[in-house]
Amino acid sequence: MSVSIQELKELHQELKLVQDKIAWIQSILEEQGLLLIQPPSRPAEPRAELWPSEGEGWTREHLARLDAHLATQGLLSHPTAEEIARVKAYEAEVPPAERRRIRKELRQLKLDPPLSEVIRWMREGWSGSDWPTEIER
Repeated sequence: MSVSIQELKELHQELKLVQDKIAWIQSILEEQGLLLIQPPSRPAEPRAELWPSEGEGWTREHLARLDAHLATQGLLSHPTAEEIARVKAYEAEVPPAERRRIRKELRQLKLDPPLSEVIRWMREGWSGSDWPTEIER
């Protein structure tokens, strides 16, 4: 499964919102004296160099740093020998013009609901039969 840069940005924004909500809840619990166990402190992560600055585009260096960071977190892997063999077999079997047509079709594919919503629902523990038929915006 590949993830687009836009999806990464959206996930980053979602994570920031969740972190802000957690901090807000913790502050309320602390004010009321209800927070008995302090959450473990996490070392600062070098996120600043992973994302381009405002107005700066993605460079090969940014992508390489992001790839390295994702790999160290166990979120990125390299293709296995079997996967490479399958790609070579596909390339030998399917003519270049047909591969271009397939890639074009896949790039224009619109999922309903969007894949990001399906992933979010799965992370929240919803089963396929529980998914909403329409996405509320």
